[in-house]
Amino acid sequence: MIIFKKIKHYSINNINFKKFDGLLYIVIPCLLEQRIISNTIDNFVKAIEESKIKAQLLIVTINKEKKLIDSDDTTYEVVKKKLATSSKYKNVKLLNYPAYSGMMAHQLNFALQAIIKNNKNVDKKKLFCCLQR
Repeated sequence: MIIFKKIKHYSINNINFKKFDGLLYIVIPCLLEQRIISNTIDNFVKAIEESKIKAQLLIVTINKEKKLIDSDDTTYEVVKKKLATSSKYKNVKLLNYPAYSGMMAHQLNFALQAIIKNNKNVDKKKLFCCLQR
């Protein structure tokens, strides 16, 4: 978890987040992550809280998962249930790429489009995205 470690050190790609007054988006694309996504979310939420960085965690699932498993317990459903359990997840957003095909790049582009759409009036110099795989 390189990004997790870098958040704890307040720096990613030479941007010092102690001085950065914008919003950091951490995008995590998921496929078949039901067993580990809960811990991943908790680890990132803790790192963000401890570092006091202004950040939003975006979990991006994909409908493709429904074709790959014979269960209703998709990563989307696991994350949706988790986010409903506590207000400490207020800065965690769940996005679902609606296609039944596609790859991680499609999920990342989908997330980036959502970020841009939701920040039309924000100075683009104050937006920073990092991607976690």
